[in-house]
Amino acid sequence: MRKSPMRFTLLWIFIFTSIAFTQPSEDALFQQGLSAYQKKDYARAQTLFFKQLQSFPRGRLVTAGKLMLAKSYYKLGDYNAVTILCRDFFKRYPESQYLDDMHHLLGNTHFRQGKYVPAIEEWFWVVENGTDVRLKKIAARYIYQTASRYLSEPELQTLQRRYRSGVLNGLLTLLEARQLLEQGRRDRAVELLNKFLQEQPNHIYADQARLLLQFQQKPVSGNPTIVYLKSIFPDEEPVSEAIELGMRYALQEFKERKKAGGVDFVSIPVGESVLNTLQAAQQGVSNNNTLALVGPLDTDQCAAVALFSHYEQIPYVVPTSAAVGFTEISEFAFQLNPDAETKGRFLGNYATREMGLKTLAILAPVSEYGESFVHSFIEAVQANQAEVVTTQWYYEDTQDFTRQFRAIRKKGFFVFYRDSIRQVDSTLSDEAIQKGFREWMDEKFSAKKFGAKVDSTQIPSTGIDGLLIITSPDLIPIIASQFAFHNIQCTLLGNEGWNHLEALQKNKDYLPDLVFISAAYYDPQSWEYRQFVTRFRSRMKTTPELFHMLGYDLMTWMLEKYRPAITRQEFASRLTNPGKYQGIVENIEFREKPRINSHLFVLRFKLGQLLKVK
Repeated sequence: MRKSPMRFTLLWIFIFTSIAFTQPSEDALFQQGLSAYQKKDYARAQTLFFKQLQSFPRGRLVTAGKLMLAKSYYKLGDYNAVTILCRDFFKRYPESQYLDDMHHLLGNTHFRQGKYVPAIEEWFWVVENGTDVRLKKIAARYIYQTASRYLSEPELQTLQRRYRSGVLNGLLTLLEARQLLEQGRRDRAVELLNKFLQEQPNHIYADQARLLLQFQQKPVSGNPTIVYLKSIFPDEEPVSEAIELGMRYALQEFKERKKAGGVDFVSIPVGESVLNTLQAAQQGVSNNNTLALVGPLDTDQCAAVALFSHYEQIPYVVPTSAAVGFTEISEFAFQLNPDAETKGRFLGNYATREMGLKTLAILAPVSEYGESFVHSFIEAVQANQAEVVTTQWYYEDTQDFTRQFRAIRKKGFFVFYRDSIRQVDSTLSDEAIQKGFREWMDEKFSAKKFGAKVDSTQIPSTGIDGLLIITSPDLIPIIASQFAFHNIQCTLLGNEGWNHLEALQKNKDYLPDLVFISAAYYDPQSWEYRQFVTRFRSRMKTTPELFHMLGYDLMTWMLEKYRPAITRQEFASRLTNPGKYQGIVENIEFREKPRINSHLFVLRFKLGQLLKVK
């Protein structure tokens, strides 16, 4: 019986209609990518935006998709990919409404790479040519902050010759006035700023000039005060109280040594809101002859106080947060806990240079801290000709890490196979290796080989040299046991979240070799520590713990820089160049980034013992 042509026609219509319905639209892919980006799932966002551009290369949202793809790469720390995308964007879309955003993003990328002059040039493009007023103001602020902190006089002169612009001339005027203020030549600085504002009252740097004029160099007389913004909400209050007690003890010792009043200390309670924090900071500055602010503990509140310190021109110490950016907000901010970027870079360099690890994997939380740590860790690893073969992310409420550990375990087998096969034939393509790997895995775990179904975790995965796990103390029991179960045989690397001796000892059977970093460490057997405990216990009627000692070190470091009749500006300058302060539990030095502590300890937990390696 002959089949009707109409039936075949209807069949093809059905097939093509089904394909059309299963293929997500350009708008759907873009919105999915945007949603992932807003949730800080940057790896998924990158995949979705890439798929959108691949599926719809001439679509309506192609420029928006390329911008978001570049932003996703930036968040993932793939700065080379960002640079390539931006350069290509400038050639293809010279009239795009997103040019401002792409130039600004490329400037941020150059800054992250330490390329400060190219960063300023990109931001300068935004200020000169952009149409987004908000972005122009941000770019102008970035130029001022970067030029004042990182550019040398010859580099500034080169920019001046290259760009004959009123914007750049205004920037140079501000930098000159700021330098005069730091030198104590206030009259000349005021004259220069007043002339600038008289001639160009609407200049993009006019507000910054007015801010500099508001700053008065008032010598501190009598009893200058260090104001502590004390967190009082339940989760943070015990830590905040311990830091305060340590600071008070340090001040008592200082007054006894100097046999004079010297410096006073005021503690102001701070609730959970940023508004309450700013009100407390304003109260501290208004009611006291305030020399510096310290605290609180919450990252968002610290960011608000950092901005406050910028406008008030007052030294501000961030005691515990490892977030990135406080010192970019304020030139008066000092961060005593090395930020996540510093920690990631340090550990990446140590793992590759000192330990000689070549292939690494990462398990990290989806958080600003985790992402910053991972990005700088990967940069350091790659710079040392090593590789990160996989990065697995988890949400901070995760209890089951099976998916992540299975992926890492499989990657370990792949690396072992890849490296072994390339020793035999280095010309094999990636596709050939992948195909051979699948066959090798089928053979390795085949039931015929063992005579029964194989429990895959019985066979160790040995291809990875080191696994970085970024965690917190409460997750140690969960992660340690699951790591051991999945039989990934490698050196375990960690952040300061592993610095909890009780949790480590309870899980020592799961942790054969763990190397981690921490900004704080003390040897309970050392003579200095035992002497400190005796003195502290006698005076303060309690045995000092970690955060008591942190408060003590913080205050002692500040008091070492104090001089009678010192100004806030002078105090900030003395804190900026501390040399190296060696404390009871924390050492302080600013080697890598301005005003961000860079000193970290390397600790090793092995056979139930915690030892300082470096």
